[in-house]
Amino acid sequence: MPKVEILADLKLDPRQLARIELHSFQNVMTVILGELQFMGTVLGDKSALAGSMAIANEFLRAITDLDKAGALARDWDGHEALILADIERALALHPPGPEHRSLFDESISNLKRIFGVIRIRVEELLARLKAPGQWEAVRTGEVEARLRQVLDAIAENSRGRYGIVFDPARQGPNDYLVKIKILGGTAGEIRLPPVLLDTLRDLTANARKYSAPGAVIESYLIENQAGLNLVVSDTGRGIPEEEIEKVVGFGVRGSNTTPEETKGGGYGLTKACLVCKKHGGRMWIESELDVGTTVRIFIPRPQGPAE
Repeated sequence: MPKVEILADLKLDPRQLARIELHSFQNVMTVILGELQFMGTVLGDKSALAGSMAIANEFLRAITDLDKAGALARDWDGHEALILADIERALALHPPGPEHRSLFDESISNLKRIFGVIRIRVEELLARLKAPGQWEAVRTGEVEARLRQVLDAIAENSRGRYGIVFDPARQGPNDYLVKIKILGGTAGEIRLPPVLLDTLRDLTANARKYSAPGAVIESYLIENQAGLNLVVSDTGRGIPEEEIEKVVGFGVRGSNTTPEETKGGGYGLTKACLVCKKHGGRMWIESELDVGTTVRIFIPRPQGPAE
């Protein structure tokens, strides 16, 4: 399998850098908007949740402005309460028939699960804005739990098209198997720049997106004396060899992606590369068509204040 070290020196303008910083936030907000639109359809009035959709769109419009996005994020609890109240109001005005009520209830369940994800995103974003580049100690169990929470939300949002499991014994033909390993330098803790949690989630979500159900995905984050090793591998479609070095470019995707897969920003590998270089690390991509892809990142332990 071809293995390429990514040596690109990415030059992005401030708006592009903001998009990269807010990439994960944007993805979750897009899912929320989709759920709200689906609820409106189920209720028989696509404008029933216009107020809630306006909140989601306001966040999406702020995606190129870190200051504005940070201000909105600080009041997320208030926005969440407004959305839930809007849903209750719309439900009272447009009660769905018995044949649609289960769909609506499922959508509310999905939305509340996603709200749990975005609360974590808000917490991490505000921490990064307050102390950029700072390393923090995080419980390894918490890192794994947060990754599982995101993957559970992704599976729930598929509405039965596929499942995501973490135990090989539970994998069915339509399930992705995700193997997660988080090992810290001290018992139960790992020290890392919090933005690396975004990178782990983004790369794992990409591995799912570009693999068919039944694939095996491995997501590892391991700390040792030298630093941090992040590895995400899949058994998916792979990247054309001549494009491996190019796919870290801003908004660049492999030529073998499909329209359905290009709904996101295409910033996952770009962000991974920027995070790696910012922290003095190295990045490699191994990929072969119809075999799979492995992304490896090494970030050295910082000396001095970042610790």
